[in-house]
Amino acid sequence: MKRVAAYGSIEPVPVVEKIVCPPSKVIVLKHILTIEELGIDEEYQEILEDIEDMAKRYGEIVRTVVPRPHRAMSIEEMPERVKGLGYAFIEYKTIEEACKARKELIKKMFSDRSVACSFFDHKKFSEGEYDLSLI
Repeated sequence: MKRVAAYGSIEPVPVVEKIVCPPSKVIVLKHILTIEELGIDEEYQEILEDIEDMAKRYGEIVRTVVPRPHRAMSIEEMPERVKGLGYAFIEYKTIEEACKARKELIKKMFSDRSVACSFFDHKKFSEGEYDLSLI
């Protein structure tokens, strides 16, 4: 059964946010996944496809990373051992595309959840370091 993401526009609300990372080619989507969804192989593949379908509207995607738990882990130890768990990282070809995506994605819903979106350090992403506590 194909999982269909429920994403669409919502009314923009004034948001005051602290920019913790300057614009880069990488954005991170927050509040988009649950740990339970990541544990099922079919769900994981559908989630990746849905995220890429949504994200490619704003530019050329170089790489999408959605960290997921290893099967042998307990739910309690997952966030400590799998950095970036529950987040989706998307690398665009240009900073301009990432900026456009960030601007549009903060107004979207994904599976009935409001998407939070920020920039992520390109060097850390390239090195496979997905720890959001470092930003």
